[in-house]
Amino acid sequence: MITEEQARQIVLTTAEHIPLAIYGCELSPRGDYWVIEANSEAWVLHGEFSDMLVGVSAYLVHTVTGRLSLVGSAQHWPDCVEDLHDLEVADGRHYLLVPGCDADDKQAAMHLHRQLACSLLDIGYLLSPAGRNWLTGTRRALAAAQAVLQERGIATDIVLMPEADAAILVEVQDTSWGHVSLLVRRRASGRQGRRNL
Repeated sequence: MITEEQARQIVLTTAEHIPLAIYGCELSPRGDYWVIEANSEAWVLHGEFSDMLVGVSAYLVHTVTGRLSLVGSAQHWPDCVEDLHDLEVADGRHYLLVPGCDADDKQAAMHLHRQLACSLLDIGYLLSPAGRNWLTGTRRALAAAQAVLQERGIATDIVLMPEADAAILVEVQDTSWGHVSLLVRRRASGRQGRRNL
């Protein structure tokens, strides 16, 4: 296991031109990542605002491999650790958001038609094997999109598949009803022979 001191050294050696100072270090709840908060020495030790580094809020050091991952300044490290755990589970596969019904469920198809305001042909495509892979992204982003759709009575499932096919990428910050419904409607536009008006 990578010790705290080894993790600190991994982070301190990442900066090429600016010496870093560490101001926080803790283990993730599962004990698989060292979470290290660091910035320029000038900022941490002397409060020189003009020398503060932006773009990274924390460094994650895997306790077994020593692999380093960066947490962006607009991100929270627990979310990034969750995403890394989900990537390990995925093992090279893609998370996909798919409908929780098929084309034979006429009641669900009509509900989807009303909620998304797209044609019945588009709905048929979205429920067909060719169009079922609606969205892709992190499991966390898909869970947020799934919750938004569920609020409108649209059942979906999150699955792991070897290929994402034509699924559309969704980000966590873009999971409002307006954006998610737009992405699903955009996925319907992949239907062969569809006329764009």
